[in-house]
Order: sequence, then C-alpha cells, then structure tokens
Amino acid sequence: MSPDWQRTLRDGLIAGAIGYLTVALFLGLANTVAGRSPFFTATRLGELLFYGDRAPAAAAGPAIAYNGVHLVAFLLLGVLAARVVLGTERHPQAYYVALLGAIAFVLFATAVAVASSTLFPTGFATWVFPVVNVIALVAMGAFLWTTHPLLRHVGGDEAA
Repeated sequence: MSPDWQRTLRDGLIAGAIGYLTVALFLGLANTVAGRSPFFTATRLGELLFYGDRAPAAAAGPAIAYNGVHLVAFLLLGVLAARVVLGTERHPQAYYVALLGAIAFVLFATAVAVASSTLFPTGFATWVFPVVNVIALVAMGAFLWTTHPLLRHVGGDEAA
C-alpha cells in the first residue's frame, strides 16, 4: 500500500471516529438532559432502520446495530474526506470539491433527519440532526486542517 493511501486511511479513520463520537456524545448528553436514556435516540433510529414501524419491545439490539451502521458511515466519510484533503493539497482547485462535498453532506443529513423524524419521532426537533452533523463535520475538518498544514496555503502561494 502506498504511503499516500496509508496516510489517507490513518487520517480518515481518525477523522471518522471523531465525527462519530461527536454525534454520539452530543445526542447521548442531550438525551440525558431530557431525562431519557443516553441511548434513546440510537435505539429509536435503530428500530426505524431495521424494523420500521414494527419495532420490538425495548431491546439493546437496535441501538447497537444503529451505532455500528453510524460508525461505519462516519469512518467511510472520514476516509473520503482525507482523500479529498490529500487531493486538495496537490491540486488546489480540488478545494471546490471539498466545499461541495461538505454542503452535500449537510443537505443529506438534513433530508435524513426530516424523513426519519416524520416517520419515527426521536424526541428531538428536526433541526437537531443537521446541526449536530455540522458540528461533527467541523470537528473532522479541524482534525484534518491541523494534520495537513499545506491546506492553509491552498489558493495562495503554492511554493509553501
């Protein structure tokens, strides 16, 4: 495996884990403050994803399964983001791809939040999910920004 792909995987998996943990901790804390189990939202979303409206009585399975899907999704997103960052370092015009990708991510998260809250209430207002995903995106971006110093020079002097 080339050094570029090794760095992409390392940085991407770390960034994805940061994004996942940001969302999981935020929603867990919000559930706790609301007087519910920290796993309430993960359980509800897991029930929706795996059982639809025929969810079984309270069980840990849906929360664990949903967290697995959520973690894998963020790890893949992190690897994709790390690859785009590496491309942006080498080809500054790729900056626009990164920007459009971030916007697409927020729009996708908003669409999923609206659809899921309409089909299966999670106990949160619809706006909470896009906001927490933007927070996760910023946390992931901050990690990638600090580990890729050439990003600070994109669009500026390429001699850096």
